[in-house]
Amino acid sequence: MLARQLPVAAAISAAPLVAGNRVTLLEDGPAIEAAILQIVANAKNHVNVETYILADDEVGRRFADLLVRKRAENVPVTLMYDSFASRNTPKSFFDRLRKAGVRALEFNPIDPLDARIRWMPNHRDHRKVFIVDGAVAILGGANVEHPYAVNRETYWRDTDIRIEGPAVAQLQTLFMRTWREQGGDPLADADYFPIVPDAGDQVVRVLGSTGTTSPVYSTLISAIAASRKYVYLTTPYFAPDAALLAAIEAASIRGVDVKLVLPSFSDFPPALAAARFRYQELLDSGVEIYERQHAWLHAKTAVIDGVWSTVGSSNLDRRSFLFNREVNAIMLGNEFAQRMQRAFAQDVSESTRIVADTWRRRSAVQRVEEWLADIASYWW
Repeated sequence: MLARQLPVAAAISAAPLVAGNRVTLLEDGPAIEAAILQIVANAKNHVNVETYILADDEVGRRFADLLVRKRAENVPVTLMYDSFASRNTPKSFFDRLRKAGVRALEFNPIDPLDARIRWMPNHRDHRKVFIVDGAVAILGGANVEHPYAVNRETYWRDTDIRIEGPAVAQLQTLFMRTWREQGGDPLADADYFPIVPDAGDQVVRVLGSTGTTSPVYSTLISAIAASRKYVYLTTPYFAPDAALLAAIEAASIRGVDVKLVLPSFSDFPPALAAARFRYQELLDSGVEIYERQHAWLHAKTAVIDGVWSTVGSSNLDRRSFLFNREVNAIMLGNEFAQRMQRAFAQDVSESTRIVADTWRRRSAVQRVEEWLADIASYWW
């Protein structure tokens, strides 16, 4: 299986496959937050942060306090946050960081008068990356906010990874390229690309989309096309285009075990309706669909044939592939894929399976809602 996936991975993107990494799977808010705070607290040379949402809440203030503390220790700190997603965070929150010496940059300001380059309000920075000392990083789907303990029965189900090793340089390159393209001030003097010794035996490739091209999209389609055993996908927002839908269905029809874990409820209900518009077609092709219960599903992962895995910020929808800056890490190898498979199986065990015969009997009103949501998904 790995022999089939390696040439596919090598052909799609110029980003190198980098050996010598240690990758740790992080699941759900408390574990993810603790891991981020731990690596930032240990920073000696620099901290670079790129996030979609930085909220003025318990989690956001705890993170901001740590950044201020690191600046007091003379550690350079650079921060990018998305203007639209962080619009509810007051200006005073970021002013405090800047006053402490944090270089904070608003990505694509939604106010055209604040635009430093072309005003492109539809292009957003959806990445969530935390880089420390050029040697360790965390990335995935989790924002710096506190939606994670919704109530006693429902929590926010998310997935990140911690990468230690040479592959961190690829994340650093993406960060610095975006910083420059957004007109950021010259970065502080620091060793952003140190010589990093091997930390493990994991092969990693980092793929970053720019809002105009998405190697994450093309790589995923190619990996699905090369699959022979199974394809397990998890996403909170599922609005695939024709090519991705065809790849998923073709894999199932040729006998690959294809399973999707999707939300049973959503922070954006039209997205859930748009996903359900495709259920019947997928079910008819043999795809198994599960809706996660008792959790706001926000994880964006895939594991294929026990050797190809990805974790990142990309949803399986048009916005992620056409408009957003995203970042995913691809891991090649059996050991990490087994961990991903176990996490996927746990989500399946806490999900309800959608049965084709029952789904066909849903109401006409629901069918119309799904159809309208699918049309609207082109403009989300």
